[in-house]
Amino acid sequence: MNTSRRCAPTMYSRKIGDFAENVLVTIKNISPRLKHTCNRIKNISPRLKHTRNRIKHSPTRLKQTRYSISGEYMSKFFSPDSKVYRFMSRFTDIFVLNMMWLLFSLPIVTLGASTIAAYTVTLQMADNTEGHPAPEFWKAFKSNIRQGIPMSFVTILCIWVLYLDFQIISVTEENKIIYMIVGIVTAYVFVFSLLYGYPLLARYENTVLHCLQNSFRISMRYFLRSVMLLIILAVELALIFWNYTSIFIGLLIGPALIMLTVSEFAIRLFREIEKSQQEE
Repeated sequence: MNTSRRCAPTMYSRKIGDFAENVLVTIKNISPRLKHTCNRIKNISPRLKHTRNRIKHSPTRLKQTRYSISGEYMSKFFSPDSKVYRFMSRFTDIFVLNMMWLLFSLPIVTLGASTIAAYTVTLQMADNTEGHPAPEFWKAFKSNIRQGIPMSFVTILCIWVLYLDFQIISVTEENKIIYMIVGIVTAYVFVFSLLYGYPLLARYENTVLHCLQNSFRISMRYFLRSVMLLIILAVELALIFWNYTSIFIGLLIGPALIMLTVSEFAIRLFREIEKSQQEE
């Protein structure tokens, strides 16, 4: 009994010793892995720091990129070569020209000179050689005041004769067909004589009578184009008088827009005539 009691502590001590040895061996095996893990963490920490700095500065970079993109877009938007800029510039020129034409046409006597000056600017627009409309208009108005006054009377006379003729047609019952034929022929002659009359006075130096005759000849020579021009002008007038809003817009840009339409056709015809005369 005494011997067994002495051996028990020895067996327990062996087990404890074996357990301790196993723990030490395990620790020895784990320690290289821990060391490797610690080294990896040390290597990763600078990367984490660099990543954190990049994240910290990324909003500023994004903001700068956003501003650079928006600045580039706005510079393209307001570039003189952009379609929006050219449209707004042309619209502004037409508005300024229309206001000046209305202002200088208030004395009815200066209607012809004002219209010649407006056609001078619109022909330059159609030829892509325009400058600022205001000084060009004023310069042309001063130089064409002598021819403009008789042209005003001719224009007013043509309108009054046509108005009077159609008033007679609406009132009279006898010889109505004769008056209608006379009115149509008169309108035919007056319209085609005045259609290119003002552009001719604006582009060339000639008398009023010769310009009216040349306008009628050009209209007969290029009859289909002239009729097409009249149809486009009729559509523009119908759109202008469509409702009160369109009338207000037409008051702001309508007359200048109509003169620009005529100038777009006239400048092409003038170039063809000039080219044919040079070849002859």
